[in-house]
Amino acid sequence: MKQIEISLKKFLQEAKSLGLTAQNYEMAQEYLENREYGLCFDIVITQLYDSEKTISLSFYCLIESLALEMKIPEKDYGYIKDMIR
Repeated sequence: MKQIEISLKKFLQEAKSLGLTAQNYEMAQEYLENREYGLCFDIVITQLYDSEKTISLSFYCLIESLALEMKIPEKDYGYIKDMIR
């Protein structure tokens, strides 16, 4: 298993504990299984933001780390900073 897959699995588990719905979790898991890492990342970020879920600074640091690893620019995920409490 690739390091990115391990990191994304951790990311998904934490997102689920923050309130990511089962349906969105399953969809993200499916993207991960199909090696659609960017889509997996994007659906989680978008759904947590759209459902106004509060995130921790440590979860945001995980988001930043994943984005850096996947070469995703901050403009594509930085809006989730508004959800840090």
